Amino acid sequence: MVLTLSTLSYIACSEEMRNWYKTKLPGVGKVNVKKCCFNVVEAIKSKNMIPKPKKDLKTGNIAAFFGHLECLKIAFSLNGDLSQKTACYAARRGHFDCLKFAIRNGCFIDEDVGLWAIAYGQIECLEYLLDNGWEYSPMSILTAAQSNLLHMVKYLREKGCSWTSDVTYAAAAKGNLEMLKYAYENGCEMHDCASSIAYLKKNYDCLRYAYDNGSFLPTGSAGLKWMRKDIKKRLAIAKAEEKKSEMEDVIASDESTNKRRRIEK
Repeated sequence: MVLTLSTLSYIACSEEMRNWYKTKLPGVGKVNVKKCCFNVVEAIKSKNMIPKPKKDLKTGNIAAFFGHLECLKIAFSLNGDLSQKTACYAARRGHFDCLKFAIRNGCFIDEDVGLWAIAYGQIECLEYLLDNGWEYSPMSILTAAQSNLLHMVKYLREKGCSWTSDVTYAAAAKGNLEMLKYAYENGCEMHDCASSIAYLKKNYDCLRYAYDNGSFLPTGSAGLKWMRKDIKKRLAIAKAEEKKSEMEDVIASDESTNKRRRIEK
């Protein structure tokens, strides 16, 4: 558990020398020094101080965030403890080694750590958590949908994760037509308000798909009635444009056929 010589040398330099290194030596490999590196060096220096300094759990969090496993190990050895947030930061950033170290050294596999992995699309970290007892729920797949991550939605669904109509609502809100189609065509119920949220977010492709597949238009107050009227207008325009496009395709096909026949003659 030691920092590299280049890291220690960089930390020992003055601010002026660090700036010189950054600007005058562009051809030299950059030293990957983050705040956690400075923190652990200071912690090592103050280890034998009297009275002893308070536990510093933040450094472990910072190290996990940047993926600095050595800093994380040093922080743990000095404090003998890790914050629960350490595992969450590692999962969020996809730092697999840091996540494993955190879990093996006292961090719980709670709901939050799995949701962080899902929200940031870190499948490798999620697989590790699932293999070590983390349990998914409808909230898991909803988090993936709210994060606009279709690959994560598919992954969780293939693992057997259940879902609710909130997933189609989230897909419509994000304007992700592919996700909306995937969810609905694979058994997820269309949310009653999916068409309304798609309209409010100006996701008109999702608006039409949601409406065509059972989502209601708003009713009630004068404002909602106006919204309903505008939605119907947009749906009519979309259908007219689709018919126009189909007609243009037919005309183009006929012209191509006629041209080929003339050539053959």
